[in-house]
Amino acid sequence: CTEDETSANTGVATATDTCGDVTITATDDVVTACGNTKVITRTWTATDECGNPTSATQTITVQDTTPPVLTIPADVTIECTEDETSANTGVATATDT
Repeated sequence: CTEDETSANTGVATATDTCGDVTITATDDVVTACGNTKVITRTWTATDECGNPTSATQTITVQDTTPPVLTIPADVTIECTEDETSANTGVATATDT
């Protein structure tokens, strides 16, 4: 989820035309999901000097394959009359990158 989503990292389209220069543009349509995951549909359009366009799409999937890091409290021994809840025995924490 933390990688660069720009075309500098995901690739840049190229185009040629037999009659002149070509201008290339890109537009993104983003569908978000859980966390920072998403699917980006990047539409590349090449337009020649006469205004003739052609387009193609690139799909960029941003996924989360790393599970969270879980830290649990140390083992404890308590008296049978003591509070057994996590308020007394410790609370687990977790982080996700």
